[in-house]
Amino acid sequence: MKRSQNKDDNKRQRKYRKDGSQVQFKSFSPPEGPGIFVTCVRGKEKQATYDIIDILNDICDTYFPDVKVQPRSKGVEGEGDGEGGKKEKETENTQEESAAPQSTPATDDIKAELAAELEEMNKDKDKNGVAKDIKRFVNHPTDTQCMIYLEVRRPFNPVHIVEAYLDQVSKTGKMRTKYIQRLTPVQHTAHASENAFEALCAFTFQNWLDASTEEGVGGNYRIELRTRSHNTLKRDFVIQKVVDSISAPHRIDLSNPDRWLIVEIFKGVVGVAVVSTYDKYRKYNPFSIVEAMNKERVGGGEKKEEEKEKKEEEKTEKTEKTDEPPSTTEEGEKSGEKSDEKAAENRE
Repeated sequence: MKRSQNKDDNKRQRKYRKDGSQVQFKSFSPPEGPGIFVTCVRGKEKQATYDIIDILNDICDTYFPDVKVQPRSKGVEGEGDGEGGKKEKETENTQEESAAPQSTPATDDIKAELAAELEEMNKDKDKNGVAKDIKRFVNHPTDTQCMIYLEVRRPFNPVHIVEAYLDQVSKTGKMRTKYIQRLTPVQHTAHASENAFEALCAFTFQNWLDASTEEGVGGNYRIELRTRSHNTLKRDFVIQKVVDSISAPHRIDLSNPDRWLIVEIFKGVVGVAVVSTYDKYRKYNPFSIVEAMNKERVGGGEKKEEEKEKKEEEKTEKTEKTDEPPSTTEEGEKSGEKSDEKAAENRE
């Protein structure tokens, strides 16, 4: 009996990560739509999530202040939904109903009126005091080291948000976080199966390329494929389906592309996007941008120092030439002339 009890206890024993968060073995299935895949330093996923959400919210407040989040449809479930989320919502609703006043406050009772108003205001707020259903970014746990996925609420465009952040980094030289490594925006996601991916390619790449180029001109594109924790969709199949979904006048160019077709496959989800600044912003890696800026600054300083040294050397050479004594050959010639003159005088 004791052995069986110990086995049951071991099975029920919970597992925790180094940062203290509990390991939950759930399938990664965020809702279809735009999002951002973020890679970070191992073991710093929690802090990196807080940092990147704060940074992106600040970017939205600065560059897109007039854009407001659309209300979520009833069929879409966000973070924490499912059986556990439904139970929590039911318990919250029951608690709110029990806490709500059963009778309406009297008009003369000012305190009761204020309490009722505060209660109505707090109904639409979460535990942190943030208004519900107004979050621009929703974190969906991936249960994978170094990987974060943020759902971007419509009508925000993840490509524009990421490019605005990277442009700020390239101007200021500051990442504002030390844990983020790469940001990969995706304009749409779908289930990572052959049929779903084929349908996704059919209504995305051709339309996006046509919209981003002039009519009849077309452009050069390159496919940027990255796969993590997935073995269903093969690389050759993905590339072939993307190429088949795009018709002339667009063409493949691996050396000088105008557009990059991003295909990000992670577990059971595939995300796609079309971007034009992938090479400009160092494959959307803010750390690489800052590192390149620092190298340019150091290299520029070294060049300036070398130029100064060369100028100083040239100046010293000029001064040395002007201050040089007459050469030995000239002195010998002058002394020879004097000796000849003396000899001629003696003869006379």
